Amino acid sequence: MILVEAQNDIGGHAITSGGNVPLGGGTTVQKKYGIVDSPDLLFQDLTDWSVFEPNGFPDYRYNDRELIRAFAENSALTFEWLVAHGVIFVDKAPDASGGEAVGNSVPREMHAAVMNWPMVQTGKSADPTLRATLSSGNGLMRPLKVAARSAGVQLLLEHKMTSIYRQTPTSGRVLGIAANNKGTELNIRAGKAVIIATGGSTGNVNFRRMFDPRLTEEYCGLAGMPWSDQDASGELAAMAIGASLWGLYNQTGEFGSKLTKAFVIGCQYNYFRWMPGSTVFDRAHASGLSVRSWQDVILVAAYWLMLTVRDAIPKAHALANAEFATICLRLLKIGARVIETISRVRLALAAACPAPV
Repeated sequence: MILVEAQNDIGGHAITSGGNVPLGGGTTVQKKYGIVDSPDLLFQDLTDWSVFEPNGFPDYRYNDRELIRAFAENSALTFEWLVAHGVIFVDKAPDASGGEAVGNSVPREMHAAVMNWPMVQTGKSADPTLRATLSSGNGLMRPLKVAARSAGVQLLLEHKMTSIYRQTPTSGRVLGIAANNKGTELNIRAGKAVIIATGGSTGNVNFRRMFDPRLTEEYCGLAGMPWSDQDASGELAAMAIGASLWGLYNQTGEFGSKLTKAFVIGCQYNYFRWMPGSTVFDRAHASGLSVRSWQDVILVAAYWLMLTVRDAIPKAHALANAEFATICLRLLKIGARVIETISRVRLALAAACPAPV
């Protein structure tokens, strides 16, 4: 088996995740904590039309029933396979933390413990007191890398798949792939199959706008960058040889926290904080500042705005040394009507000031 990875390390988006794994159907951990689950109950949960988000959208209405049945039948087996291949989960009962649309009948969310593995966000191991309880994608993907090497899997890092070969452009069995390694093109013949395990398409503006034209360039801080991108390369390569995409409604359904405000400012990639010890900090450039309250950010910005305005007033003028409140009453009308849509926030500012300088 050959694994082709575009980045210079394994893990993709999964290694930057929270390591939350929603697997149920009767796992050993569910049984340990007295949680009664089954493949049939899991399937029922994930195809239940009666479950709605607060805004009225049905979470599970458009799920592919055949795929969900396969997932339900193999969910518990997958969990046991992960454990057998070195993944350690936080020793507690399954819950619903960190998951969306994982079924409502019983708790199924489990959490991969980071243990001693270095975290890609910091380049360092976690605090020793937290290693067995902190959930992280590092605790999921690093053990699987070790297991893959032990099984003889060949890892080709910095090899980006560029196309898929088929007997004819749109028919016949898949023969292999083309890849690029730092400018060098190479072909890899498939022994039995080619499995496309992409990171998705949300980093490709033109691709994602096929599903929702509102997702324009300003939505650039997708999760995981700059460790890995979601450039739709896998989807595009498959479509080029005749594949089609299913379940597209799940790309546009307005349920869950699909678009969220960043909690870090002052940096380009702000889904979470990249620290100087990370191997991709040279691309992240900055860690940014955490934001606990956006109202505080607005107040700080307003302070510096008022200070700048006062400094610009001629010194001979009575307002040159005035309090900010006086300047607001005499000079400024700072206010706006906020119109928030999915693609942008519009500010309708005041048209005039109450008094000239």
